[in-house]
Amino acid sequence: ARLSRIKGRFVMLAAEGATQEVDKSRLKEARELWPQAFVKLSGDMNKLVQNTRSNHMHLCFGEVLRDLKEFCTMKDIEFITL
Repeated sequence: ARLSRIKGRFVMLAAEGATQEVDKSRLKEARELWPQAFVKLSGDMNKLVQNTRSNHMHLCFGEVLRDLKEFCTMKDIEFITL
């Protein structure tokens, strides 16, 4: 998920997916010591590209998409899901 703004209004882009195990040597391709994960996302990747407003996203384990949507509804934040 990522909270960002479009024309001054908050929006949240969120998706579900699963982390993928990869060889640890792959982590050196970016930043070996930074927290990172390889993730297989569910949904429309074109929609992801069209709505990404940052170079990183936030990751949590578990099924929280419904909770994020409910939070956005309470706070009048547009919720975009893949």
